[in-house]
Amino acid sequence: MTDLNLKILYELDDDARSNLSNIAKKTRTSQQMISYTVKQLIKKKIILDFTTVFDYSRFDLNSYIVMFRLFYKSKKDFNNFLYYLKNTPELSKLEVLDGKWDVYAVFLAPNPSYFNKMLHKIKSDNIYLVRNELIITTVVTYLFPRTYLRSGKHDLRKFMIVGGDRNVVKLTDNQKEICKQLLFSPLAKISDLSKKTNMSFLTITNAIKNLKGRNVIRGFKPIIDYEQIDVICKKIFIKYQGVLLDEEKIVAFCKEYVNVINIVKTFGKWDLIVSVEARKKKDFDDFLTSLREQFEDYMADFEVTDVQKTEMLRFLPKNYFAD
Repeated sequence: MTDLNLKILYELDDDARSNLSNIAKKTRTSQQMISYTVKQLIKKKIILDFTTVFDYSRFDLNSYIVMFRLFYKSKKDFNNFLYYLKNTPELSKLEVLDGKWDVYAVFLAPNPSYFNKMLHKIKSDNIYLVRNELIITTVVTYLFPRTYLRSGKHDLRKFMIVGGDRNVVKLTDNQKEICKQLLFSPLAKISDLSKKTNMSFLTITNAIKNLKGRNVIRGFKPIIDYEQIDVICKKIFIKYQGVLLDEEKIVAFCKEYVNVINIVKTFGKWDLIVSVEARKKKDFDDFLTSLREQFEDYMADFEVTDVQKTEMLRFLPKNYFAD
């Protein structure tokens, strides 16, 4: 991977809908080079897809993590299970793990009863594949930019919050339609959105601006294949010891480390899940050592799991806007 490729990936991670001219200015190259490079990143499947980051809590949805351990009889069976999950409308995130658990899946549901029925169906339909599962309820997620893709000095990192105790928003019919279009086509041009929705450019532009201003839409990001850019991805599962850890302290701590890409506050077997991406194993080791030194008195237990690949990432159920 060239430095330019990494810079472009960073800019896309910051805002995948950003104009080519803006990215060109920030990376000090031409629009033509940006356009060509992005197309090559997609063609080579370094960028697997793009996603619109909706705050699902604004849509009155809850997030549930399920880690599956499978009866691994063949690669075909494993892929069939992934295919099944990908076709589950409520699936939000799907990652392939390397360790005790095989699959990390996140589902969005309106209530625990709905989720329970959905999970029961998944298990029933895959009774000979699912060996065990671990259910963790998501409380709130902090998303950080992939600052490690940039070289040089890093400014204080900002983050966005998804989930948590948020007020449900009321959307107009036009806003709902725009959300629906951006759910499936995050990078759709305004002209294409206009043709599909019969709305004017101004109506669409104002709707997106309003949705972002109310934190309904938090951003637009690429889904990256870690292996293609020689990046390791790991999750650190943390259990508190007696006294709850001050959430602000660990968020402030993680802001200082460019390799932390998200923190998930949870309820269940684990209290916190920290996802780390690094171009060198030493970067991860240094972070883990610092984390333990800083918070060892708060940690009853922790576990590290490798993430092989993100198979899917979507921040609303694909059937949410179904008629």
